[in-house]
Amino acid sequence: MKQVIRFLLALLAWAPAVWAEKTLDFTVTDTKGTVHHLQSYLDQGKYVLVEFGYLN
Repeated sequence: MKQVIRFLLALLAWAPAVWAEKTLDFTVTDTKGTVHHLQSYLDQGKYVLVEFGYLN
C-alpha cells in the first residue's frame, strides 16, 4: 500500500510539469475587460482549470 501511495504522489508531483509543456498559450478577456494569459498563470506555478461552455 505504501508503494501505491508513493507512486501516486510522485505522479501528482510530475504531471503538472508535463501538462504545462503540452499546453498552448492563449489569451482570454473576462467580463471586466481584464486580459488573462494561460502561460502567465502556469509560469507562476498555479493550477489552471479550463472549462468550456456556452450560454443560450
